[in-house]
Amino acid sequence: MNIIISGKNFRPSKANKEFVQEKFFNLCRYDKDISQIRVELDADKKERDNTSFRVEVWIEGSHHIQAGVQGPDFYRTVEAVIRKLRVQIVKEKKKKQMKRKTAA
Repeated sequence: MNIIISGKNFRPSKANKEFVQEKFFNLCRYDKDISQIRVELDADKKERDNTSFRVEVWIEGSHHIQAGVQGPDFYRTVEAVIRKLRVQIVKEKKKKQMKRKTAA
């Protein structure tokens, strides 16, 4: 599985990249067919100390999934997008299983 991490208006540190890679690598437990995950990190500095983070993710494999979340804390925002993706992956997996049952 290939994980591509890019920053927009934000240069992710090594620790940020490792955190993101660890979290997204765990998604493979839900779908073995994931071939590539593309993650875009963005920081919107509205005021001096008020930074908003946005995480957009595109997953390619047996099906294509996209999710995005915006929040004030980088780590919580990554966790929130992981939860959204997990729900979508499980939903797609159930659809696939239902198709197999009806075809048989």
